[in-house]
Amino acid sequence: MRRRERGATNHSLTDSQIFPTVARYAIYHIVTLDGGQLTVSKLRDIMLENPQLTSLSIDDLLRILGKHPEMFDLEETDRGKSQSNVVLAFELQICDQPKKCGGYPTCKDMHICKYFLQNKCRQEQPNRCQFGHYLHSEHNLPILREKYMDNIDPRKLKEWIQKHHNRLFWTSRPPQVCTYYNTAGGCSKNDTCQFLHLCSYYIRRSCKFDSKCSRSHALKSERNIEILREHGIDIERDQDEIIDILNESAT
Repeated sequence: MRRRERGATNHSLTDSQIFPTVARYAIYHIVTLDGGQLTVSKLRDIMLENPQLTSLSIDDLLRILGKHPEMFDLEETDRGKSQSNVVLAFELQICDQPKKCGGYPTCKDMHICKYFLQNKCRQEQPNRCQFGHYLHSEHNLPILREKYMDNIDPRKLKEWIQKHHNRLFWTSRPPQVCTYYNTAGGCSKNDTCQFLHLCSYYIRRSCKFDSKCSRSHALKSERNIEILREHGIDIERDQDEIIDILNESAT
């Protein structure tokens, strides 16, 4: 009986059947490389390591990637199509209200502390941060699986997010006023709190005590300035404008 040539069975597979394997290989290597991109030629060489893809040509790969612009961008160079750079066309989104969203699959945004992703979370014990520090959590893994990213080391994934996500990723919402600070017991976190320590009535422009208020009206205290900057708010703006921004986010 004549032996079947290596890779011959690949020609019977459709692009849609091959795509999950191509996507998983491509995304894994793009994310785990420092540059966050690969040439089509280099990516194809990597694909050939998989027995399913031994007959994959440069043209095959370009066609398959081109059918999925929601996943991949092809950045052309003057060295020909095979030297085009392949980068990821998507960013992971962070859920603003993980306690209220209903969870996966209703919510397909990541449940993760954005300050952790920036190496700025002041909570020394990760399991005590209300937003979470675990990229492979029960909620996050199905989202990563849909993006073919569930097999990527969380440390590498975090590095890719830090280097390649848009600045807006970090500043999706203005900061909130700390609820605990405005109770009789106060906030025990002090300078480690991620929220503004301000009188909530002052922010709503309804505080009756003015300078005699037992809670802070210092919008531009040292810690509040740090928080405002972390959320992309220009602290040189007029104080009333900043208060307007904070009120809009609370409605």
